Amino acid sequence: AIDGNASEQPTAQARGQPAANGEEAPLSQQSSRREQVRRFVQAVRDSDLASADDAILLDLAGRVTEGTTSNVFFVQRGVLVTPPLSLGMLEGVTRALFIDIARAQGMILREEPHGPEALAAADEVFMTSTLREAMPVTSLVFLESHGEQVRRVSDGRPGPIAKRLRAAFREYLERTHLRR
Repeated sequence: AIDGNASEQPTAQARGQPAANGEEAPLSQQSSRREQVRRFVQAVRDSDLASADDAILLDLAGRVTEGTTSNVFFVQRGVLVTPPLSLGMLEGVTRALFIDIARAQGMILREEPHGPEALAAADEVFMTSTLREAMPVTSLVFLESHGEQVRRVSDGRPGPIAKRLRAAFREYLERTHLRR
């Protein structure tokens, strides 16, 4: 669910949710897939309970991987960062388009692993998907063993890079898919 404010740009609250609870990796692909689905379902439930719009998943090493239905990007000192596919998340078509658009616009983009603290310290955080386009994350809710902790991302408003990429994404869609 997108935040119900009347702003032109939808915003989100996302929360850090470990993708696993420290258990050893499953032995078979089938049980691995079942475990992944279980974790995604639990992450969605937990994010609903925290009144967040989505959950941001972490791998066993505590690195940010993806949202439950989206990919994660953040901006730190003008550099756009997204987790590398080698961390095991699904390769989103929209993620790839945003990477291509960012590079075409001359933005510096790095695919590298980071923990959730990098998101909390970022200038901007946004999530990409076909339906959400580039949805800014304005606050993070960390659910930890000692309770919830809410952290605003930067000034709590959508940032200029997410807005710029979203506009470029819409231009791309109109040019390639919405021909008249």
